[in-house]
Amino acid sequence: MTKIDQEYAKATMDDVKMKVMQFFNLKDDEVIFTGSLGKKLKGGKSGDMDCAISKSTVERETGMKTPEEWFDLYEEFAKKYGIDVDVLPKFGFDGVAFAWPIVNANGEQDSEFVQLDITPDDNLRFRGWSQYAPDEVEGEDYVKGLVRNQIIQSAAPVIDKKVLETGLVNKMDGEQPTKWERYSYSH
Repeated sequence: MTKIDQEYAKATMDDVKMKVMQFFNLKDDEVIFTGSLGKKLKGGKSGDMDCAISKSTVERETGMKTPEEWFDLYEEFAKKYGIDVDVLPKFGFDGVAFAWPIVNANGEQDSEFVQLDITPDDNLRFRGWSQYAPDEVEGEDYVKGLVRNQIIQSAAPVIDKKVLETGLVNKMDGEQPTKWERYSYSH
């Protein structure tokens, strides 16, 4: 697999979305791309394609629930579209990575493949926000979702921290908080 040139991002994303919607019987808003693909300046490259699909819709439509059933479905998907690779488990039990053919007109990335990560999720809106990448083409210079999440994870425990109990930790420092209530952040 290789990085995908931004010039081929839209055509490849359109190809993926059409086939994912068709195979998994999903609507347009039930398939989203996260990350930086298609958001880099001309000449830029992306290492993979991050695609999230509506987990609840697929499970409702198919009646499946187990990781084995998800992987069987992914194998059917790969077979239907001629993707001659093994389904690789990714992150959680139900996400996978495929080698997806890059769609291009001029042959510069002919017969090359980009990694396509498909992850089912029950909250596509949150996934899109948490894995957001700034759109360089639009001049955005925001912090990437991953970095923003690390900042939130660092800040959450100290925001509005309430001391519930104090106690003597050592004689020199006197009483110190020994029990508290605080926020945490995970996704």
